Amino acid sequence: MEKGDFSSERQDKPSFEPMERSRWYEVDTENPLLDLDENRRVSGMNGALIAEVLLAQERLLQVIDFGMPGAPKAIAWHPDVGEIKALGMIRERFGIVAANYTPDGRLIGLSPLPAGRTVLGRNMGSASYLVGLGADATNTENLTISRQHLFIHVDEDEQRIFLKDESSTNGTQIHIVKYNRDVQGYL
Repeated sequence: MEKGDFSSERQDKPSFEPMERSRWYEVDTENPLLDLDENRRVSGMNGALIAEVLLAQERLLQVIDFGMPGAPKAIAWHPDVGEIKALGMIRERFGIVAANYTPDGRLIGLSPLPAGRTVLGRNMGSASYLVGLGADATNTENLTISRQHLFIHVDEDEQRIFLKDESSTNGTQIHIVKYNRDVQGYL
């Protein structure tokens, strides 16, 4: 797969738009970018693709909706045999996947998104998950990812999810279904 070619199987090519800094975006969980069946075919993930976030240097993060929270769910689907493969389990409804990271990237595979706020960034002291781009554990060699780059908020009953670029230096781009609900008063 070429850098920036997120999936040769996708029928649509993602159309990313710059996120306004410090503005919350609500993700429309009822109208996914790829439904469960299509996302299984394209990525092997056992959930619907509801949002894509493009960070510096074309680092792609995908937000997956695995369904109702509570009971553990398998995260992967084996397309050749058409069945679930329990390569890992997740209890949370939502998870974030590093779709095109190199082995020295900091976000490994799938990370659950529990209720509350999750911060993605390059500094362990201020981020829930590291998304640095270099091999250095402190991520000081490559400063294209901010210390607190992206905030993700999942509401208490895991029904709504929000994304915000927290004034990152190099910006963030987003691909979601357009959702015009005002979320400023909610958070």
